[in-house]
Amino acid sequence: MITRLACLSILFVPTTILAQASLRQSIPGRYHLRVCHGPCTAQSLRAEGTLVLLPGGLRDAAGNVLHAQSGREPANGCFAFATLHRFGKTMLGSRQPGYLAWSLDPLTGEVRFDLVPDRVDAFYPVTLHAARDGLAGEGRSVFDDQAPPPPPDIVFADRRGKADPATCDRLQKQWDVQCTGLSGARCH
Repeated sequence: MITRLACLSILFVPTTILAQASLRQSIPGRYHLRVCHGPCTAQSLRAEGTLVLLPGGLRDAAGNVLHAQSGREPANGCFAFATLHRFGKTMLGSRQPGYLAWSLDPLTGEVRFDLVPDRVDAFYPVTLHAARDGLAGEGRSVFDDQAPPPPPDIVFADRRGKADPATCDRLQKQWDVQCTGLSGARCH
């Protein structure tokens, strides 16, 4: 009996490790991100844009490690909203591109990250799982004011291409051009 158990555990552990490694490699990519309040319709769309999940960290042109907007973790992804509809109490309040730190829960296969503004008193944690065309799950505005959080939003991330750090640079440059405008004023 011990011999069978030992053999099974030897077979099971590498298989589990390989499955986790395969899942981790399948997540990075460029996604079309949609956040909806309820089923996704034109009336319920809160935000729409680009999400990039990278297999490794992001660095600036000088080689310095970039950090997620929370400032606590090295960034391994970015996002930018092209469309933003503010209704109800939500933390999705800026079209400015941001950096994020995503992680994969090896037990559940859930992808987790925060679409967090530059605040420490409110968050927008997102939890996604593999879906037919990418990732799907939910996100929720969480405020530090002790009030009950609003109901979760539905989040879809449809795969559109490979993970490319240059996409994050491009999103930031597009924002800079939009915000500079003719007056030279900046939106940051």
